[in-house]
Amino acid sequence: MARTGVEKGLAKYSLSRLLSLTVGAVFFSDLLVTLLVRLFELDRKAATLFDPFLLCLFLLPIFFYFIYRPINDLLVERREYEKNLYHVYDALEQKVQERTEELHDKNENLYREITDKKRAEEELREKNSFLEITIESLDHPFYVIDAQSYEIKLANRATGFKQRGGKTTCYQLTHNRETPCTGEEGHPCLVARVVETGEPQVAIHTHYHPDGSQKQVEVHTQPIFDQHGKVSSVIEFCMDCRKRCSEKAEAAGQENDPGPG
Repeated sequence: MARTGVEKGLAKYSLSRLLSLTVGAVFFSDLLVTLLVRLFELDRKAATLFDPFLLCLFLLPIFFYFIYRPINDLLVERREYEKNLYHVYDALEQKVQERTEELHDKNENLYREITDKKRAEEELREKNSFLEITIESLDHPFYVIDAQSYEIKLANRATGFKQRGGKTTCYQLTHNRETPCTGEEGHPCLVARVVETGEPQVAIHTHYHPDGSQKQVEVHTQPIFDQHGKVSSVIEFCMDCRKRCSEKAEAAGQENDPGPG
């Protein structure tokens, strides 16, 4: 559509150019005849009889060869240059349009990816918040322990882990030890057993609190497996068993008591 308008403009320009050249030829021939009249002292009326002949035989070939032809060649060259320029412009415009559409598609994809990422992050925050609320709702200690380093990765408020601050291990927090439990004091390391067997474990431990007090608890552990089927973490939660332990001790004492006589 733009090229059609350009071609119409060139057609109008060519027509006006021909008219201008024709007027220029007539004006130049009249000027030349006037000069010849003055140079050769001819009568103006007699000289006008030679105007058509001078125009046909002398002026037009000279005008065509020395004036019109160079100008026409220059204009033809310019017109070819303009055509090439319009072709380049059309190709550039098409390329810009293609790049614009491509950029628009990329922006749409990027916007969609950002939206999906924000939605996923929001869902992850909601799940983490729900998990944290659920764990904090437990009134007994709850841990998630790294199976290799024994470092506590997650714990609720009932453990006192958050008040302690910094990184710590399960045996440092609950037994005031610098090394994992060995079972020598009646405290077998349930994390090591879970890693070895891949099955839940239960045992009675005496846990120590930061204030120095002790509490007898029933420790339950559950394995968490990674994608290769190996135990990567261990869930541990502790139940207060002082009442149950005392009842068991009383029952055992009654069984061992022979009674009177």
